[in-house]
Amino acid sequence: MVVSKEDLLAKTFGVEEFDVPQLGVFKIRPLTRAEALTVKDKELPVAKAEQWIIAHAVAEPVLSEKDVEQLQKQLPAGLFTPLTDRIAEISGMKKEAAKSGVPGVRK
Repeated sequence: MVVSKEDLLAKTFGVEEFDVPQLGVFKIRPLTRAEALTVKDKELPVAKAEQWIIAHAVAEPVLSEKDVEQLQKQLPAGLFTPLTDRIAEISGMKKEAAKSGVPGVRK
């Protein structure tokens, strides 16, 4: 059966809890296609892209790009990696998705 326009536009994807060791539980959501294309089109340095992605995909706690920038300056280097990897995975942006034309988070 072909999906209807109404059903397609009504479709939403949920928020999930994700535990980041040493930091705690975050509520995250997948980036939308428009958001994924926006971050890709900006061609940001990795640190700025991480700020943008976390600020947009983390539902709780609410973090601004400036908040994420501050955390990048004070947290050990690898603590956000599991979080950004999970956001990329649920958004269909992992490197395995490259064959399908879905933009990757990292170059």
